[in-house]
Amino acid sequence: MFALTVVLATGARAGEGAATHFMQGTSGDFQMARWSPQGVYFRNDMLVFDGRVGVRPLGGRINAGVQQTVWVNVSKLVVLSGELGYGLRYGAVLAVPVIAHARASARSSTELPDLPSFVAGDINGLGDVLFSPASLNWSHLDHHLTLSTTVVIPVGGYDPDRLLNTGRNYWAFDQTLAYTWFNTKWGLEANAMVGVMFNTRNQVTGYRSAPEFHLDWLIGKHLSDLLALAMAGYWAEQVANDDGAVLGPITLENFRGRGVGLGPAVQVNIPIRETVLALAGKALFD
Repeated sequence: MFALTVVLATGARAGEGAATHFMQGTSGDFQMARWSPQGVYFRNDMLVFDGRVGVRPLGGRINAGVQQTVWVNVSKLVVLSGELGYGLRYGAVLAVPVIAHARASARSSTELPDLPSFVAGDINGLGDVLFSPASLNWSHLDHHLTLSTTVVIPVGGYDPDRLLNTGRNYWAFDQTLAYTWFNTKWGLEANAMVGVMFNTRNQVTGYRSAPEFHLDWLIGKHLSDLLALAMAGYWAEQVANDDGAVLGPITLENFRGRGVGLGPAVQVNIPIRETVLALAGKALFD
C-alpha cells in the first residue's frame, strides 16, 4: 500500500519545539482496524507538513518562530499472524521514517527582538524509528478492534542549536485502541483510533513534553471495489503542562499543545495479478 498525506498546519502546538512524535492525521486510515490476511506486508507513506510555528521553547532557549515545510517518507514492514482463536490475531510493525527534505525559514519577532539565533536552512536524514512489537486484533462480522503499543526509538540526528532536527532526542510510548465498522453490503465504513503518548525527558535540554491524547477518525463510502471516498480528521491535545527550564520572557505555565484537523481522503485499488496495490491520499487542514 502507498499512502500520501498532506497536513497543512498553522495552529499552536506545544511539546518541546512546538512539535511532537505524534504525526497528526496520519493514522486516520481506511479500515484501520480491519487486518489483511496472514502474511508479511510492506507499506510506504509520503507525508508533507507545511505550516508556521510561533514563539516556542527550543534547545533550552526561546525561539521567535519558524516557517517550515517537511517531507517525510515512512517505510513500514508489517507482520500479521493467522487466527489464534476466538477471532484474535497478533501483529508487529517496524516503521522507519526518513526526512527526505525539510526547510526552515526563521521568523523575526518584534516583541522579542533579542532572542538567540539558531542554525537554519535545509536538513534530511534518518528520523526516530517506531516499533510496535505487540498488536492484538479481534474481528467479528462487521466489527474490528486493534490494541497496540508503539515505542519511538530516538535514533534520528539531533543538535540543540538547530532549528530543524531529524530526531527529537527522547523516547516515547504510545498506547492506542482502534475500531473499524465496515459493512460490505452497503460499502460504508467508520474508523476511530484513540491513544495517549507518554514522553521521556530530553537529557540534553532537560525538557519533558507532557502526555498527548490523540484521536484519528475516518468515515468513508466505497463506490466500487476500486474506489473509495471519505472525510478524515484528528484531534490532538496535551493533558498536562510541559516541564522544563526555559530561559527568556515566557514560562511553561499552561504551555500545552492542541490541534484539530479535517479534510478529504481517497483510496484507489489497482489489481496486479493476484494482489492489489492500494493507493490512498489525504489532505488535512489544521
